[in-house]
Amino acid sequence: DSIWSGLMAGLTWLGFLAFLACRPDALLPWSLAYPADLPMVEVMRLQEAAGALNVEAWIRESLVAVLVGIMLGAAVSRSRILLTRAMVAERARANLARYFSPAIVDHLEFRDDPLGTPRTGNVGVLFVDIVGFTRLVEQVTPAEVIELLRHFHALVASIVFLHNGTLDKYIGDAAMATFGTPSPMPDDAGRTLACAKALALAIDDWNGRRRAHGYPEVRIGIGAHYGVVVMGDIGDERRLEFAVLGDTVNVAARLEHLTRSIDARIVVSEALVEAAAREGGDLDALLAGFAPLDSQHLEGRDLPVAVRVSR
Repeated sequence: DSIWSGLMAGLTWLGFLAFLACRPDALLPWSLAYPADLPMVEVMRLQEAAGALNVEAWIRESLVAVLVGIMLGAAVSRSRILLTRAMVAERARANLARYFSPAIVDHLEFRDDPLGTPRTGNVGVLFVDIVGFTRLVEQVTPAEVIELLRHFHALVASIVFLHNGTLDKYIGDAAMATFGTPSPMPDDAGRTLACAKALALAIDDWNGRRRAHGYPEVRIGIGAHYGVVVMGDIGDERRLEFAVLGDTVNVAARLEHLTRSIDARIVVSEALVEAAAREGGDLDALLAGFAPLDSQHLEGRDLPVAVRVSR
């Protein structure tokens, strides 16, 4: 727009010059005769005194208008490019922030391929679910159901991100988090255990506030496991989603369901405990409140899984 305006201004200026030059009473510089050896400064002075039309000045001003328009157009175009790049970067950061903690987002946002190529790796997987959600929603209005889920999801996200985990997805009244994605850390298993305990404590605190306002308490079940997963983007060109798949994920989900039949809030696999022990953290503190339980048979699996529980 600025370039077009500059061109129009220059052409208009030249058009007005042509109009003035074509008038019968127009006095043009080349229609005046001067001695050949007369200095140019004196020639210009005489032309001005005679009232001759200053064609060079008009042309110069027209060119200036065009050049100013071009420079403004280039500046505007550059500003638009920078703004577009900033918007794309902010959108990419917002998309990353849906899954990862702020610290991890800061690390990923300047990488060309932040989530990496499809690969396998050892990851901690945690599922948390509201127990008795169907009965719970019968006691409240639809608006209160949505408000309940919003508070629950926000609480889960804050605790997961506090432990530098990845919020993989919400599944209705449940959520899945992973530790060690998109890049492994030396304490993935320990952070999985710590996050499970922190979630239970956060729910206790939330229930205290709910009781004070006359709302029913929310009970949860948490299952966590550690092992090999496949991770990468899945979907099509219209919608891509970073996914974590494999038997480890299935076991973690079944451990969460196991909390109902054995009346426990947290069930973690012995594989997760052993991985945390190998990391060399304060295992006694992480396992405070946990007790070993007989190996459990999980749906769809032949081999039992050794677990520890916290009630």
